[in-house]
Amino acid sequence: ITAFALGLYFAILEQRATASGIFRMNPLSVIRMEEWFVVFFAVLIILTLMFFYRKETCHYLFKYRFIIAAIIFILCVILEFNGSSFRIWEEIITGKASAPLIGVNRGIRSDEWMVFTPMALSQYVNPLGSFNYFNSLLRATPTDLFMVYGQAVKDIAMIFRPFQIGYLFLSEGKGMAFFWCGRIIALFLVSFEFGRFLTKDQKALSVAYAALLTFSPVVQWWFSVNGFVEMLIAGQLMIVLTDHYIDDHEALWKKAVYPLSFFICAGIFAFTLYPSWQIPLAFIFFAIFVWILVTKRKSICISIIDGFFLGLGALILITVSAHVFSQSWDTIQTVIHTTYPGNRMDNGGKGFIGLLNYPLSVYFSVKTKCLNQNVCEESFFYDFFPLGLLFSLYAIFKEKKKDGVSIILLIFCIIFIVRLIVPWPEWMSKFTLMSKVSYNRLVVIVSWINLLLLIRGISLVQNENINQKNPWLFVRATIAFSAVMLLIATIIQKNYVSPMIFVFAFGVLTLGTLGIFLYHRSYGKKLMLVGILVICFFSGMTVNPLNRGLDTVKSQSLYQNIVQTNEKNDIWIV
Repeated sequence: ITAFALGLYFAILEQRATASGIFRMNPLSVIRMEEWFVVFFAVLIILTLMFFYRKETCHYLFKYRFIIAAIIFILCVILEFNGSSFRIWEEIITGKASAPLIGVNRGIRSDEWMVFTPMALSQYVNPLGSFNYFNSLLRATPTDLFMVYGQAVKDIAMIFRPFQIGYLFLSEGKGMAFFWCGRIIALFLVSFEFGRFLTKDQKALSVAYAALLTFSPVVQWWFSVNGFVEMLIAGQLMIVLTDHYIDDHEALWKKAVYPLSFFICAGIFAFTLYPSWQIPLAFIFFAIFVWILVTKRKSICISIIDGFFLGLGALILITVSAHVFSQSWDTIQTVIHTTYPGNRMDNGGKGFIGLLNYPLSVYFSVKTKCLNQNVCEESFFYDFFPLGLLFSLYAIFKEKKKDGVSIILLIFCIIFIVRLIVPWPEWMSKFTLMSKVSYNRLVVIVSWINLLLLIRGISLVQNENINQKNPWLFVRATIAFSAVMLLIATIIQKNYVSPMIFVFAFGVLTLGTLGIFLYHRSYGKKLMLVGILVICFFSGMTVNPLNRGLDTVKSQSLYQNIVQTNEKNDIWIV
């Protein structure tokens, strides 16, 4: 039943039927059978394991999570799976694109399929040498491909672009799979470990956080560009590494791996080169980093070996960074002196209504038109705002929990919300570097902070305080909360919301919120995880298509003719 329902949803998603009209036609006529079989068997295996062998499955998934992730990653690379909308080129060439394995190509992600991916593939045939630091194809003059759009190059600097390394030794299709699948698997794993730090090793909450972050609307709609995924991976991993390093680094391999990995993550974060997200994220990660050092200062013990590897890591970061700056100095100067992004100036004061938009995001993958802005700009984290603030304040003031992480997050949340509402003086914006942070990007960060506060707050609340209350109280509170949030979202996006969208979004929000309220009861964890899985499926998992390789484009006669013409080594003027 579940697989059949998901098949119907994909039929709606791929626009072979409308959401209202699908019930008036034969469902089997709109579902590709190969797609249905994939969904059916995947759902069947997962549900069988979780219903009949839940404890054993969870135990082995946790114990061997890195091995399982590595196996999945290798299989995905071999099969050349990716989430690119590159098949749109087939439509441009032939007038009709073949359907992805699952999902639908996203024309609005043109900065991926029309810019980023062609740039990556151009490195295979770079006239200056495959994967040269500069590429002469794009503008008929040597163009820096490492700095601005972060492509694969044969250079030591690639230690700060780990997910593009696959392009250097794999075919185009497998290189794309390395990039797409490696990032999503790494983001989920790192977010799970960060969730364990955040919740003091409550695994169910950590899984919930990892899913809500990895398959959030904003991450999936912006997945391939702007380095947001790399920022989240690197920033969270630096916190996890710091925490583990202080607690346990007796083994020699830990003395070496932890500090070296920390400084490589610092380089990855720095070279994403997207200040609008980097700056507020850096404030938060640095504050948590300092909090760890202060609270665990008595446990910090630096030996000579520790000092050596810490110094080596810092030396690698400084040396490689200096090398990159020397190679890309002209590029940096050019970007700095552009109108955008070089001279970006934002003083805030545009409001915070974006924080109230998340309930509708479960329908964004089906309907992208009629929003106030384009779907990418309207996508944030599904953070259950303002529950994160309420849970944290309840834990701090009602239950007297003096929790440093919650206080740090609350301070930044308040500061950023104030900036969203009240314009800052220009000198203050420049002094804090927040002048480089645009409105929509700051709303994304506030949304992420709310998610952190929610997960941290749930983990701090005492079980007995919740279990004493009547569960029907939570049911009524959930219905009231969902209704209010949907009504507000409807007012904001009045041109987008139809009765069906309202009911659909209301049901999804109610399920997730009820699971959060009842989390500390015996059945609450299961209900919460089911609710969050439903939210993630509709809001994030169905955003990008599932494609295999590049054969649909490379097999086109136009492509083949271009390749044959280029092999003649003639000079063409176009």
